[in-house]
Amino acid sequence: MGLPCSSLYNTSWGCPQCSVIPFPGTGSREIMKFLLFDIKSERRRRLVEKFFLASCLWNCFIESRQKPYVSNVYVTVDEQLLPCKARCRFIQNMANKPDKFGLKFSMMVDADSKYLYNDFPYLGKDDTRETSVSVPTDVVMKLMLPLFKHGYNVTCDNFFTSLDLVVRLAKEKCSLVGTIHQNRREQPQAAKAKQQLHETTLFKTTISSTSITLTCYHSKNQSL
Repeated sequence: MGLPCSSLYNTSWGCPQCSVIPFPGTGSREIMKFLLFDIKSERRRRLVEKFFLASCLWNCFIESRQKPYVSNVYVTVDEQLLPCKARCRFIQNMANKPDKFGLKFSMMVDADSKYLYNDFPYLGKDDTRETSVSVPTDVVMKLMLPLFKHGYNVTCDNFFTSLDLVVRLAKEKCSLVGTIHQNRREQPQAAKAKQQLHETTLFKTTISSTSITLTCYHSKNQSL
């Protein structure tokens, strides 16, 4: 059972369950009186920026996490649905999640420490995205932007992994490790052929001076 927020501001005992030191002043409830998200002079931004009510605070939060931290060379990218019942235009309905409704965030974390390094919400159709770039590729490129030219490796699932993403990351001196569906159009025909159980096959090619390796492994007997 969660503790009431007022217990965090107890100047005598702090949080009894966590044995934390009380932090009056820095975490005072008085700050709630001065948090203002609706600035009358900036209401026109609502027409072009869906997240404008919280974007300033959110961007400062992300920047403050990136400045003091040097990420491990290996990072991971994925999506997470944060439960929310607010009335806004970008609430997502994902029936396969425990919480059916919420805000979907694309996140990049340090694979070693699980430190959240970059993050942004999904706000619906992005008019600034190039038509030649798929949505998953665009998401990964935006998350990796602060790490370009530094030799980082990103790991992601089959929703994000594509040949185009591999080539684009290689141009920024980054690499990709990920799973990919067998029926993807960009896969070589030989990789789509049925393999023997527990058989591993490697396919190697070079595109735009980028070395690409595809590993096919049949781990489970589908007939059972």
